[in-house]
Amino acid sequence: MGVVVLLIYLGLLTFWACAVLGVITAPFVLLWLAVAAAVRRIRRRRSQAFAWRPRDWGAEPLAPPELRVSNRERDRAAADLARHWHQGRLSVDELDERVGKALVAKTRAELELLRVDLP
Repeated sequence: MGVVVLLIYLGLLTFWACAVLGVITAPFVLLWLAVAAAVRRIRRRRSQAFAWRPRDWGAEPLAPPELRVSNRERDRAAADLARHWHQGRLSVDELDERVGKALVAKTRAELELLRVDLP
């Protein structure tokens, strides 16, 4: 309780000292600096909390290329190709051809051949 009273007293003293000196904006600057420091601290905590997550959420574990693929993997490959088309790396004809091949692919090697020339 004594710390709170001391902080209030110091705040009022700072405000009146600034008012007497004609520097009314100083308390607002101090408040802004305190808020900015709190925001930086929160952002740092959030970035540290999520540091464990992988960068590529679509990354698949390493598996043999002859392993058969699931419908989810085919759909993910088609969505990835659509993203590359949206970014201008593929034409509409290339997209149509590659998505058709992706949807009937049976192995991982077939899917990887569709993305080999894309970043």
